[in-house]
Amino acid sequence: MLSRVADNLYWMRRYIERGDQIARVVGVNLDLAFDRAPADVARLWGRLLSAVWSAPPWAQLDRADGEAMMDLTSIDAVASCFAAARENARQVRQHISGDMWEQVNRVHLALNDPSRRAAWAARPHGYFQTVREGAALFDAAVHSGLTREEGWQFLQLGLFLERAAGTARLLACQTRESRPAVRPFHALDEQLEWIVLLRTCDALELYQRRCGTELRPERIVHFLIADSLSPRSIRYALDQIARALAGLAAAVPGAPAVAQTSDLIAAVESDSPDPLSVISRIETECDRVHDAVYATYIHHLRPIAPVASRVAPWTTP
Repeated sequence: MLSRVADNLYWMRRYIERGDQIARVVGVNLDLAFDRAPADVARLWGRLLSAVWSAPPWAQLDRADGEAMMDLTSIDAVASCFAAARENARQVRQHISGDMWEQVNRVHLALNDPSRRAAWAARPHGYFQTVREGAALFDAAVHSGLTREEGWQFLQLGLFLERAAGTARLLACQTRESRPAVRPFHALDEQLEWIVLLRTCDALELYQRRCGTELRPERIVHFLIADSLSPRSIRYALDQIARALAGLAAAVPGAPAVAQTSDLIAAVESDSPDPLSVISRIETECDRVHDAVYATYIHHLRPIAPVASRVAPWTTP
């Protein structure tokens, strides 16, 4: 496989997962904003949106006439992700299935339809649903329409690196800013914030099935980090990353193997008294794996074959 094709597949999947995550974060917080004080809404928005991207330009907080006027969402935040995914898909059209292309193209056109964009401010949830459904159908097309070769492995790397890093950022923001409850209404607020975290990770029902309905922060953190059976946990994502790396090392003869993630998985499995240290290691490791994949498969150094003299043999020196 050409390194250019691998790069396009990798980033196509990362952009789709990123757009799906943004849709979840913004959709959940729009629901939350209806019955909350403006200061609480601004704090929660700032925490979760900064976890998606560092200081996102589409998250703005303007003040007019002494009142907090919030414009923290933009259709372009999600549309730009799918535009980038579509461009990457277009460049590798012959390496993906028709269903994969149709799903990326469908969501891209829906988010950029002028007649529909006008309704964004009034009914944004419909757009979030379009994005969520498009990402889910794209996953189904990937699983049913591709052989498990190098292209599949790069798609898996893009998906689970983006998911692990995104979940780690959300957890880090929540863990740093969560405050112990000292009054009953504070306890209710804290429970609501942990529910919001689970919903933004698309893991609320998974948590309830695995751990019950009791919302204990330490149990939620351990579930999102270390549950090996939850497809939304960081541990599960790291397992899939390790499998993809092993598959690539076996499929590309002569290519150096990227270092495995076994040490980090062991750290995730342990009940660390300081989850922030584990989360920090996860974020660092995701960056390291990304750099290693690029150095090994995308920007690898190609050996230069010796070139014969350019002087024609019949010429006189």
